Amino acid sequence: MAALQPTGLRAGGIESWNTVEATIAHGSRWRLDCGGFVRLDHNATYAYDDGVRCRTTVQLTPRFSVIGGMLSRWLDKNDKGYVLEERPFGGVGIMIARTPLRIESATEIERFFYPGGKPAYNRYRSRIEFEKPKRLLAPYFAEELFFNYDSGLVRTRTTVGLRHRMEGGGRVECGYQFQNDLTNGAWVPKHSIRTGYYFGEIFHRR
Repeated sequence: MAALQPTGLRAGGIESWNTVEATIAHGSRWRLDCGGFVRLDHNATYAYDDGVRCRTTVQLTPRFSVIGGMLSRWLDKNDKGYVLEERPFGGVGIMIARTPLRIESATEIERFFYPGGKPAYNRYRSRIEFEKPKRLLAPYFAEELFFNYDSGLVRTRTTVGLRHRMEGGGRVECGYQFQNDLTNGAWVPKHSIRTGYYFGEIFHRR
């Protein structure tokens, strides 16, 4: 990342958000997924946001699961240097329907910590996703809302794209994302192309 230089202005273009994740371990009703992400500015010359994340999902019933994990993120919003952010999170997931549309929802609470001294705070996020199962490419649509504890709704995120599911829980997807952020009392839009590579179990149990 050090070879990539900041561009100063990131608004007004299309960014690139990219994720790679894999299932590291699993049991009959739980799994541990870990991976990383990198977000490039609209010139694709500066990785202003990157991090690693691990998440454990425990399937309590065929439709209901609990989620918990940790994210470490290095973010440079204003070309003033990277700030480390530590973010534990937990939540619940619900499989609303499987056919003819696959409909899933997830609600999480996140706690933001900044070792550099910025005050910690809570954020809440709720996501619902619709997917039309197809053998080759499945279209999907997702809507996500973000709330801060003290200021209410601060972000909306809409994603549409295509997804290819593979055996063993893996998938590849690519889509367009429209995000609105509440900044200084005004809504600021952000456009992104999102790619994701999610591998199934990579360490086979014997």
